[in-house]
Amino acid sequence: MTTEEEITRNLTLIEYYKQQLESIDMQLQYLQTTLTDYQRAKMTVGQLHDADENSELLIPIGAGTFVNASLKNTSNVLIGVGAGIVIERTIDEAVMKLDERIKRIHLMRKSCRTKRSI
Repeated sequence: MTTEEEITRNLTLIEYYKQQLESIDMQLQYLQTTLTDYQRAKMTVGQLHDADENSELLIPIGAGTFVNASLKNTSNVLIGVGAGIVIERTIDEAVMKLDERIKRIHLMRKSCRTKRSI
């Protein structure tokens, strides 16, 4: 292999590794956003223990927009299980499910960080 071929090969490898790092960084950003979302959901669901039925709420619907609502059921919540399907769970069950998801995200973040440091 000539020096020029080696340089070309090494530059190609560097570009490949750079793209891999960028991909891992994007995954880490996504995981951080998802983690924050789950932590916020866990905190909100946990606060339902202290809420009274018919409590007035502001429900965020996106882009800084909210709707007024009244809480009708303080003992159960609906939690997504994928493919647009939601199931009803008690508050404690929902918190446990959110904890499981949070733990999984922490493991995925650890895996990404390990890959990034190699």
